[in-house]
Amino acid sequence: MEAIIKLISQAYDLNVTYVVISLVFIFLYKKLKLRQDRAKKDKISRISTMISEIERNSPLKYHFVVEQLFLQRFGVLIDYPAIKYFMKSERPSANFVNYVLGKKYVQFDKNYSSISYKEGYKRKRIGRLIKLDFFFYGVFSFVGLLIIFSFPNVTISMQPWAKVAYLLSGVCALIVAYIYIDDSVRLQSAIDLIEQNQNSRTINSPLAIK
Repeated sequence: MEAIIKLISQAYDLNVTYVVISLVFIFLYKKLKLRQDRAKKDKISRISTMISEIERNSPLKYHFVVEQLFLQRFGVLIDYPAIKYFMKSERPSANFVNYVLGKKYVQFDKNYSSISYKEGYKRKRIGRLIKLDFFFYGVFSFVGLLIIFSFPNVTISMQPWAKVAYLLSGVCALIVAYIYIDDSVRLQSAIDLIEQNQNSRTINSPLAIK
């Protein structure tokens, strides 16, 4: 790894510190993205298991019980009409996960017969917001890493409280970077939810919730 860093530094005439920060930036982005993807797949798997358990037992007919079951599973209250709508879709598990993550940007009509973006949010605008999230992630993660890597040299003559404040500013920058990544996942979930429900044909679910 040290040889690679030196090679990049010499090839592009860059400071070694900036090369290290750039590599860490790429590594953190991949790790965060992978973690988000794994969490999403895990949630889809848990939903599929829950649906299978319901199908094996007697159908649930009480709206409150159904809502509470989903609340206990995901920690988010999903209205019964929304549950019923997704249970009739081709991929209910993925729809539930995308809805929980992206519900800030989507809405049902009054009859819960269709789902769309909320007023003020369109496909193109959400796409731009995702790009902005990635941009600000890059900015804040770079600043945070730069602060942390430069900490030993910059804080030599600082007072103890100033050193703590300097380090905390770097940590805060990294936290903000993570928030932007998380928001981009929620925006993408909203896109996936809308596109999936617009492009797929609604079918009857084996689970009859009435």
